[in-house]
Amino acid sequence: MLMSDPKVLAQALSPAKRRNLLALAPTPGAWMTIAEMKNKGATGSGMNLLYAAGFRGNRLVDGRFVKWGGEPGQKRGEGYEYTLTALGREVRDLLEEWQKA
Repeated sequence: MLMSDPKVLAQALSPAKRRNLLALAPTPGAWMTIAEMKNKGATGSGMNLLYAAGFRGNRLVDGRFVKWGGEPGQKRGEGYEYTLTALGREVRDLLEEWQKA
């Protein structure tokens, strides 16, 4: 069983991790905050678990810590943003395909 096989990875995800993966923008390089993903059904703690689930070095998402609100009048804050890796996009595409079937 290859842990880089998108089908195997998609089947191994819990329902919460599936929701979180589907909440991410499919566009390469599109970063989203947990708040943005929650509007699409994601859960914050599940997102952290999805990020931590390395599947033997094959990550489905990448994360980065950011600060925002440097412009006058903007709300200031900090937190994590997530984006899909190439493997994550493949797994997400499979999940969408399965939902339609």
